[in-house]
Amino acid sequence: MSGDDLAPRIRDQFSAERFLFQEAELLDDFKLLEWLLLLDRQIDYRIPVRSTRPQDELDKSFSATTFHMIEHFGSLEARMKRFGAGGWSEFPPSRTRRNLSNIRVGRSAADRLSVKSNLLYFWARDEQNVIVSAERHDELRETDGTLNWRAASFCLTTRLCRCPISRSFFDRCQLSPHSGNSFTV
Repeated sequence: MSGDDLAPRIRDQFSAERFLFQEAELLDDFKLLEWLLLLDRQIDYRIPVRSTRPQDELDKSFSATTFHMIEHFGSLEARMKRFGAGGWSEFPPSRTRRNLSNIRVGRSAADRLSVKSNLLYFWARDEQNVIVSAERHDELRETDGTLNWRAASFCLTTRLCRCPISRSFFDRCQLSPHSGNSFTV
């Protein structure tokens, strides 16, 4: 591979990493309305249901038809505006940290980056804390030299996690309740 072939790939990798790190920082710093500016108006945000499969069927672990959560720009905007206004359920605000690693970038179209990464998400409030592991599948669209988040899928490492917290946690942290005191990211 020549240096000429490598330069666009390095540029794509750097751009995707910078975008993901900025997104994590905005959410961790509770800058929810600024975070909305990163979203493409046509965003497709999903958390597919995971099932336990035999080793020779691991590629079928995540459902293509059943989801814990399916969101679009309007629903994400309403949620972020509600929490950005200082809802009582997040006072004092929870502490969060999103750690991204193993970021793999490819070009899916002339104006789109296909990005896979690993996410380790930490949430704490009072004496409670939770760590969730997932693989992210993101599509970033480039418009006028700026990347926007076009699509996202969060594939959980585990099927579900137990957590004694309220619905507001799921909304604030982009999480969705599964049943009772469990959640998915």
